[in-house]
Amino acid sequence: MVWKLTPQDFGAFAAISVIYMLFQCFTSIGVHVGVVRFVAEHCARGEPDLARAYASTAINIVLITIAVGLCTVILLSHVIVSFTRLYGYEYLLPPLLASLLFSTPMQLGYGLVQSLQDFSHLAVYRLTDQVLRKLIGISLLLLGYGILGVLVGWIVGDGTAALLSILHAVRRLGYEATFSHVRALLAFSLPAYGARILTSLTIFLDRILLWLFIPAWMTASLVRAEVGIYTVMATAAGFIIDLFSTPFFFAFYAGFAQEWGAAGLESVTGVFHYGSRYTLAVAIPAALLPTVIAPPAVTSLLPSYSRGAFALVILLLAIAAAALLALSTSALYALGRSLDVLIATGVGVLCYFITGAILVPTSLMNGAAIARFVGYIVSALAAALLLHRHRAFALDSGGTLRCLVAALVATILSLGIVQVTALFTISGLLTNLLVYGFITMSGLLLYLVILSLVGFFKPEDIEFLQAYLPKRVAPFTIRILRLLVKQRK
Repeated sequence: MVWKLTPQDFGAFAAISVIYMLFQCFTSIGVHVGVVRFVAEHCARGEPDLARAYASTAINIVLITIAVGLCTVILLSHVIVSFTRLYGYEYLLPPLLASLLFSTPMQLGYGLVQSLQDFSHLAVYRLTDQVLRKLIGISLLLLGYGILGVLVGWIVGDGTAALLSILHAVRRLGYEATFSHVRALLAFSLPAYGARILTSLTIFLDRILLWLFIPAWMTASLVRAEVGIYTVMATAAGFIIDLFSTPFFFAFYAGFAQEWGAAGLESVTGVFHYGSRYTLAVAIPAALLPTVIAPPAVTSLLPSYSRGAFALVILLLAIAAAALLALSTSALYALGRSLDVLIATGVGVLCYFITGAILVPTSLMNGAAIARFVGYIVSALAAALLLHRHRAFALDSGGTLRCLVAALVATILSLGIVQVTALFTISGLLTNLLVYGFITMSGLLLYLVILSLVGFFKPEDIEFLQAYLPKRVAPFTIRILRLLVKQRK
């Protein structure tokens, strides 16, 4: 995509993405979060009729909100074009409306499958969406259709994933034309709805800050270029953040809800303690290791986007905070504390906005990246503090410290490898990809070895992961863990 789209095109793509996310936020009204809690809880208690009623209520609510949302976008189309400087790209609005038709049903479908803890099918549906999006989008992009081709990929991918996931849930739970639990569902979901809007703001508020506070002397073309370069960096960082935070939210939210429904608070507290151990064991190196690889990789692979390298480093450092936020909010949601999630997210977004308003006029995209980093850190700390205040939850501090030490040492050693490779002249896309792939794998291997040497792995880790990892992932992970435990002995 990067080689076929100009920075101005990416600026227009950023505007389309923001509209897409806002629509998804306002039409879901949080029911995709609430349905996970209630369906998982009632399934754990052996109450399939109540689980079906909650799922059906959520589906019916979303059908209404989608119709209202589409009409709103059509009425405000001129305002949208003016605010985002989308001049010359108005032809993208009709296919955007088509993609919006499937975005919220897809989100609800994922929530329903998640509530059933059918993670293998959830992974298949998410993978299907991404493969169709990328395959169709890139193919049409190479044929010269530009952003229009990307939107066609969205339509096909989201539509297929929405259909498959909702049909899967209806086949398992059943469906009835009812709004019987709308009050209970909305009482939980509306605070979650506010939190969802604010959470989504953390994804694209940086671009809104650029549009709002970018210096007045910059023309519409320059604004699109600045936003476009930043969007490439934010998309790359966002992909890694989703890779390391979303799976933990999916796995632990439904798990927490079932533990709460079946065994009560003590069980949830224990799962959270161990969950923090493994979440941060993955997220901390994911935040630190790429920071030494990203700048030279961007410079060599995407020279026209190289001035966004510093922004990418700042965005990558937010990965650990995003993972901790996902873990804490999943526990709060499972315990019915959706208002606490709203508070934690709101405090983070407020700091995000203030930081951006101060830094963007002078630092442009780097200021936006720092603002986003601050927002993630503040939200994660606020969520963890609220969870600890209301319940006796605690992170695995000893394990977190070992992970941090191992990740820092592995990052320093990886930096040494990067410096050595910089002494050689490397040309060609494939060669560069192989070199940076080698550096990445070396860093991960160093991290695992150091983690084993500092005594992180314990025999009881095997039992916990066997219980909570998806069945298709567990065997391979357990074999590696057993090897590391033996190595420690």
